[in-house]
Amino acid sequence: MARQSSSLKSFIYKDECYFYSKKRIKTLRLRFNERGEFVLSIPYFCTFKSVYEFLDKSSSWMNEAKKRFEKKALKDDELIFLAKKYKIIFDENVKKTYFDKD
Repeated sequence: MARQSSSLKSFIYKDECYFYSKKRIKTLRLRFNERGEFVLSIPYFCTFKSVYEFLDKSSSWMNEAKKRFEKKALKDDELIFLAKKYKIIFDENVKKTYFDKD
């Protein structure tokens, strides 16, 4: 089982911020986490030149992942409650919470 590490480092490549951690693994791994950040798992023996080449090859996948995330991401005035999406409306005159079915 892999060791859990919360100490992620970061670097910027082509105006995009990437987080990474070096691990005892054999291959490079690229993930897109729930906060919309790219996270790399890099083997100890791997150089950053090969990391940059890997990122260049994976650019089409990264663009698709960003688009999918932007579709799924909630706006500031939205809330998911019991698997349904609701729009939040703040009204100071109303004393009770209610759901408007539009």
